[in-house]
Amino acid sequence: MDFKKLVKLATEYLPLILFFIFFKKHGILMATQVVVISSIIMLAINYLVNKTIPPMTLISVGLLAFFGTLTIIFDDARFIKIKPTIVNGIFALVLFAGARMKKPFLKKLMGEKIQFKNDHVWHDLAIRFALFFVAMAIANEFIWRNFSDDTWVWFKTFGIMILNIIFIATQIKFINRNLLHK
Repeated sequence: MDFKKLVKLATEYLPLILFFIFFKKHGILMATQVVVISSIIMLAINYLVNKTIPPMTLISVGLLAFFGTLTIIFDDARFIKIKPTIVNGIFALVLFAGARMKKPFLKKLMGEKIQFKNDHVWHDLAIRFALFFVAMAIANEFIWRNFSDDTWVWFKTFGIMILNIIFIATQIKFINRNLLHK
């Protein structure tokens, strides 16, 4: 793995790992401070190394900084707990809106890396991702409202990652079947 990809990966996962570690040792408020600061630092490092910031990462870190700051100021963990719901909700709304307007927003995010036979495939994939984001928002709401902070932090740190991997794995056959082979 080259250095640029390593930095991009660290931008996504290092703050989350630090959040989990600091939660276990110091509680949710300290963990929130650490995840906000480390996410902003990693975003800056990613920009310096890769000269770009993926839009989804920028939105996610921006909302994390906003809700994390509210959590710290008001000493209320509900703000950080609803952040995944809002991020997933925004992504779902954008993808549903794009599908409705016949604008393949998912293609704009991934288009240079993946080429499909036609734009209808982008539409179908966007709907699938949008539905997944809705399910993730509902799951987050259910878990943070009905279980302990410990359970929510485990879900946030590991559960979401595992569910993302499972979802993407279920889409590979559809993606491969519709790839444009040059």
